[in-house]
Amino acid sequence: MTSRGCAVCLAALLVSVSSCSSSSDGGSGGGGAIASTPLRGTFRGAPFVAKSAHATRTGPGLKTVDIIESDLDCTKAKNEKHGVLVIATWQTGYARDFNGDGTSLENAVLYYEEGGAPKNQTASAGRVELVESDPAMGSKGKIRLRFIAQNTNLEGEIGLEVCD
Repeated sequence: MTSRGCAVCLAALLVSVSSCSSSSDGGSGGGGAIASTPLRGTFRGAPFVAKSAHATRTGPGLKTVDIIESDLDCTKAKNEKHGVLVIATWQTGYARDFNGDGTSLENAVLYYEEGGAPKNQTASAGRVELVESDPAMGSKGKIRLRFIAQNTNLEGEIGLEVCD
C-alpha cells in the first residue's frame, strides 16, 4: 500500500470513529483565521510549496482534499508519494480548528514514505477554512489550511479541483 493509501485509510478511520459526534464550532489549537497567502511552509523539516489540491467524496457532506507539491490533475495526483490530506465539511464558509485528538471529523494528515515504507502523521494543531466550494465534479474551490506537527508547519490558501 502506498503512503497516500495508508493516509486515506487513516482518514476514513477518523471519519468512522468520530462520526458519532461532530461540531462546527471549532476546537483548540487553530490559532484564528488563516491568511490568504499561498500555502507553503515546512514538511517534515523540508521546504514545501503546494501546487495543486484535489477534493474527493469521503462521506455524507464531507470531502478529503489532497494537497501536493506537483501541478497534476485528479487522475495523476493519486500516485504522489507525499502530501497532505484534509478532511472537511463541504460547505462554503465552514471553518474548524483541530487538535489531532481523533475526536473530530475534520482533521489533517501528512503522508510520506520513509525507508520505502508508507507513513503518516496527524496534525497536532491547526485549522481548516473552506473559502469556496461546489460539490459538482470538475468544479473549482478554495481551501485554507494551517497544519502544525513535529517538523511540519504549513499555512496558507490553495485553489482546488473537485474530482468526485
